[in-house]
Amino acid sequence: MLMKSKTNHFLYFDILRIICIFFVIFNHTGDKGFLLFSAESLGSFKWCAYVLISILCKIAVPVFFMISGALLLPKKEPLHVIYKKRIPFICIVLLIASFCYYLTYEYPLFKDFSLYKFFFRLLCGDWNYSYWFLYAYIAYLVMLPILRLIFDNMDRNIFIYMIGLQIIFCGIIPIIMFIIFKQQTEINGFLYPHSIVSITFIYPLIGAFIHSHAPTPLRRKVVLLLMLSFLATNLSILMTWYKIKLMGFQDGPSMQFFENFSLLNSITLFYSVRYICNLCNNKILMKLFKLWGKLVFWIYLLHLFFMWKIFEPIYRFFSITLSLNRMFSSCISCFVLILTVSFLLLPFYAVIRFKTKLKGILKHARVVCFKG
Repeated sequence: MLMKSKTNHFLYFDILRIICIFFVIFNHTGDKGFLLFSAESLGSFKWCAYVLISILCKIAVPVFFMISGALLLPKKEPLHVIYKKRIPFICIVLLIASFCYYLTYEYPLFKDFSLYKFFFRLLCGDWNYSYWFLYAYIAYLVMLPILRLIFDNMDRNIFIYMIGLQIIFCGIIPIIMFIIFKQQTEINGFLYPHSIVSITFIYPLIGAFIHSHAPTPLRRKVVLLLMLSFLATNLSILMTWYKIKLMGFQDGPSMQFFENFSLLNSITLFYSVRYICNLCNNKILMKLFKLWGKLVFWIYLLHLFFMWKIFEPIYRFFSITLSLNRMFSSCISCFVLILTVSFLLLPFYAVIRFKTKLKGILKHARVVCFKG
């Protein structure tokens, strides 16, 4: 049995959220974390270790979509719920977060306040690249009724077929193309199954299928997945080394192989955490992770506003003042940032929880009075 609360709340989703928000924040650390490999000698142990960490952090958003798929695809809800509840909520969050970012970072620089400019960029681009997840999530919600229909008729063969397609077209073919042609890594666009391998399509379906149809996780399957991920990730590291060797410099294009096997790594993390949680039965930890898991979405929205005010000083303290390893300093700084934003969010969470309980009590009282 999977570890869950009386409200059918699964612990492993919360742990996955916490792991992935760390990866998201690490992905935004630039040359103080994510790009540290570029400062190391090509092919050295440190270079390989740093590239490994940067590759792993690329599974954060895919796993978030897997969790969402596991929670939403099995639901039976009418279409109007999506358009009256789910999509408006994300749209409002995107609007407010983007406007706050505009007022905090863009307006002070250019002193040119314009609602036309704000909404034009909001619709045609974005005010911060990190918010691409919100845009993608809106597209995912629009497709939700179709995804639910596919999920309801999905069997193990289709599940394996989808995984195979993604690994072949996103993982293996680009590597073969680069080895042969050195520069071109993509086949003709009309041969590419874009819709099936897109992040808003395959990951929710895979997450929902593993959660709903896969049997209780087995240790031998976890070991097998870990071995496959190890081999695939090492292949990505090798191809990154090979491309940098040919190019002669380490920059954005050299990272094109970082996400080749993100699906395999995401499935491995998803299944492994599920297996570990299946072995646990600690109620205190469960309550702690449940609370922390509920804050993750808001940590994602707010971390941009605290990134350099909190992360930067802590990173300098560990890496310069204490002369600790830069990668270790970066990871510790990310963790401290997550803790800080979490503590700042706790009072708001307590107020919302109190209002929710009060609303429930008043509703119950009305029912009792009516019946009386």
